[in-house]
Amino acid sequence: MAVTKKQKITGSLAAATAGLLTSTPGQAADLYNKWKVDLAYYNYSENGSFEEGGNNDFGISVDSWIGKINGNLSDDTIINIGMTLDTLSGVTPTGALPIEGVTYTGASGGGGSGGAGAGATAEFNDTRLAVDASITHDVTRQFRTSVVSYVSVETDYNSIGGSLGFEYDDRGKNNTLSFAIGGATDKIFRTGETTPEPLSAVSDEEMNTAGRKNALEFITGWTRVMNRRTVAQFNYSYSQSLGYHTEPYKVFSAADEEAQPDTELYYESRPDSRIRQVFFTNWRFETGNQNHIGWNYRYYTDDWDIDSHTLNLNYAFTRPNGNVFEPFVRFYTQSAAFFHADRLLIDPGNGISADDALQDVNYLSSDGRLAEMSSYSLGAKYIMKTRRFGDIKIRGGYMDQTFVDAVYEKNRAFFLSFNLFNDFE
Repeated sequence: MAVTKKQKITGSLAAATAGLLTSTPGQAADLYNKWKVDLAYYNYSENGSFEEGGNNDFGISVDSWIGKINGNLSDDTIINIGMTLDTLSGVTPTGALPIEGVTYTGASGGGGSGGAGAGATAEFNDTRLAVDASITHDVTRQFRTSVVSYVSVETDYNSIGGSLGFEYDDRGKNNTLSFAIGGATDKIFRTGETTPEPLSAVSDEEMNTAGRKNALEFITGWTRVMNRRTVAQFNYSYSQSLGYHTEPYKVFSAADEEAQPDTELYYESRPDSRIRQVFFTNWRFETGNQNHIGWNYRYYTDDWDIDSHTLNLNYAFTRPNGNVFEPFVRFYTQSAAFFHADRLLIDPGNGISADDALQDVNYLSSDGRLAEMSSYSLGAKYIMKTRRFGDIKIRGGYMDQTFVDAVYEKNRAFFLSFNLFNDFE
């Protein structure tokens, strides 16, 4: 997130490179020995159903390749560089009510061609490349600053941003105070760099230029060493975004209470601003024998009336050889956005058509991610320490989601990641 610092990052990287090239062999070797490399692969695969007990009505698969490098440019300056490549494919809900045997196909995110009779799912493929860089500098023994910059490019979504952060430790290093300010600017579009007119009929093909969105965020935190076995963290963040928030591929159906849909579909509409607030706390306890209990809680609220609660619990068992086994469980609930509905309600029998119903609508979305929802996740992580390859981390789990008053009712997903971390010190 956050105000771009691209020139500053680029300048720092150039200076770092020049320093390496002009240093003596002994200096270069000293810097090289302090670098760390982190490589990871992540897979996410889901299948959802429009009705309880349905059989894989939709589902997506995500493959991510992640590389990170961390190194000391000097005794008081650390640089981090990361790159992520995501590939996504599958069949995703469009927001329309199911019409058997018909799909609404598109390049990314759902729907790219339209017309009367299009259905509730869309085939898609997408690729995302993201690059980020950060520099952390110890101004004094107790005070640090950091600058972060990132760029993310997709088929239909580009984002650039950055942040500036500060951290302060007390003399005993039992308390750390932090503050950061960040910003981002995004460009959202469909093929041809267009976006549909909100609430317009799909068959009308009424298009606008690409959408743009800007965001600003503040975050402050406090980390406290409670005692020799307990560490606690408390964070609060506030963000505001202005501009285009609508999903340009998502649609909704016009239907009566019996879910008999009209043959026409309509593009969704969301407010052009959003304020988010997050309260977060994280606790870690050492139980002895290097075992740890961890839990964290996150409360989220925004002015779209979405309130969510997230609770994570984990227990890390450290084996005599240094390997770690860590099972975890996660619970999540959220309320619905004030403009979410599974359909535009019409009543043809009483002469209320879609055009009539739209007269009283400013915003409407059938995107299940904005619906009332609850979920739980179960899984485990295993960290294996090796002399040759460094740390090898394997993490996997299962997630189950249930939606209320949404177009679809269930979604289940499996996730698996492999991570290789090597410290060259």
